[in-house]
Amino acid sequence: MTTIEKLRAALLAGPRTFRFRDFVRVMESYGYEIDQKGATSGSRVRFWREADGRIFIMYAPHPSDEMSRGAIKQR
Repeated sequence: MTTIEKLRAALLAGPRTFRFRDFVRVMESYGYEIDQKGATSGSRVRFWREADGRIFIMYAPHPSDEMSRGAIKQR
């Protein structure tokens, strides 16, 4: 099992917390690119997949890198 497969399985298991940088890796494995939407975007990030034009916008957690269970369920 590759690292990405392990991260996908962990995310789908509904963990209490999940590191945002690992979430970005999972999204990239599905073909999404991350975009900060400019200098004034704050913690807003956009995931965009060119293949089908899908866009996914969310707020990056701060000050820590941990996404809460509620943020994970929304995604």
